[in-house]
Amino acid sequence: MSGFRLADTPIALTAKLQEGRLCGFRHYLAALLESRRAAPQDDLLTRLVDAEVEGERLSEEEILRFVQLLLAAATPAVSRPRPRAAADPL
Repeated sequence: MSGFRLADTPIALTAKLQEGRLCGFRHYLAALLESRRAAPQDDLLTRLVDAEVEGERLSEEEILRFVQLLLAAATPAVSRPRPRAAADPL
């Protein structure tokens, strides 16, 4: 047998890398949320920390998932090439 393991495939390694990045991002974001609780600012994170639904504050997990979803939705919009200014009617 060649010693091939599914865990060594490029797909598996890419998944592990993405999982590590996501874990690092979640830790970074959790630290930002904690800093906003301690020192509120005029930004979206502070508003999410202070937000209530039916009288209950959002959990940290709910906020983390919302921000991840928001960033995932915004990525295609900001990474798409814009038409040249001369071709833009406005």
